[in-house]
Amino acid sequence: MADSLRVEDIRQFNIKSVLSLIHDSRNAGGLSQSDVVSRLTLKAPTVFRIFNALEADGFISPCASKSTSDLPKSGRRPTYYNINDDACYELAVEFWSNCISVGVFNFACDVIYSDIHSLKDSTGISEVIDTISSMVGMAISKTGIDKDKIIGLGVAAPGKVSVSDGKVIYYGRIPGLEDYPLKDILEQRTGLKVLVHNNCSAIAYSLYNSRSKTSSGSLFAFLLRSGVNGSLVNENGIFLSADNTTLEAGHLIVKPDGVKCNCGMCGCLQAQLLDLDKDYGDSESSFKSLFDSIPSGEKGDEIVRKAADYLFIAVKDIQRFSAPDSFLIICSSAFVAERIAACLRGRLAKERDFFAQNDPAIIGMGYDTSLALRGATELVFADFFGK
Repeated sequence: MADSLRVEDIRQFNIKSVLSLIHDSRNAGGLSQSDVVSRLTLKAPTVFRIFNALEADGFISPCASKSTSDLPKSGRRPTYYNINDDACYELAVEFWSNCISVGVFNFACDVIYSDIHSLKDSTGISEVIDTISSMVGMAISKTGIDKDKIIGLGVAAPGKVSVSDGKVIYYGRIPGLEDYPLKDILEQRTGLKVLVHNNCSAIAYSLYNSRSKTSSGSLFAFLLRSGVNGSLVNENGIFLSADNTTLEAGHLIVKPDGVKCNCGMCGCLQAQLLDLDKDYGDSESSFKSLFDSIPSGEKGDEIVRKAADYLFIAVKDIQRFSAPDSFLIICSSAFVAERIAACLRGRLAKERDFFAQNDPAIIGMGYDTSLALRGATELVFADFFGK
């Protein structure tokens, strides 16, 4: 019995490996069977059987030949195969205290439906779950897709997330979202397989995957929204703590004698940035993102510089342990994010670090819900292909 299970596991692994290769080549004209044989340690008859099975199951179909420059000079021309866009579908949800977003993607990773719903201040987790479940049901109904073709629901959640069991450990801006079994609850409510990750990680994962395939570097993203979060992504995927939870970059200590944070410590990056922000807005509002409306003139310049100074300390700490080749600063305002990034670049260039071989790239960008949804979808694909 054990041997038969092992044989089936190997067979499924081989099928997913072949399908993953074809999926990755979807924008390059697909692949032939000989292409797959040359890239995987599989024999031609095995690949032939897998192609037949994938075609019979509706995952792939023959496509137009590549350009003549890519074809062999003599002999029989190979048949190229590409994925079928409607072979399966993936749903994605991203939420925080301000709103909930839902997207539906086809097998080619194209978004075919999206929706967004604003949340009232202090909306509890029960109402959030009701809204997510309703939005997912509406998405399936409006797109008319077969529920059996949905391979998973990826959720980009706020706060600290336990990835192994899909729990949100803590997010204080939605009442009740503490040690909450988000994965189990949503699977019961939607009837779909659910994967839960942190929203900052989903954004970083999507951006990393969109980089050149020749790059083997790493990316660290800071998400400055109603709080501060961070995520490190490299060629091995999203970095997790030893207990399989997402990082808490917002609670790196940047000023030991600083502001008391709600985590119980003093001088956390998040607490210091919120303290800067409170001078010109209501930092306690669920609808407010950090640095939404920095004033013009010297006051605004001072806030940006101080924010960059705190982030500089966090960046240097992260460099010591993981040395990412780029840092991304994400704010609700792209203009503010780039101003902070410019200050960081200036300080890094001015202050020599004997431990750093090269200064990392520092990039500022505005928050984009579509990136979080796409990242959550790509995590579903990674799970589906067994990556």
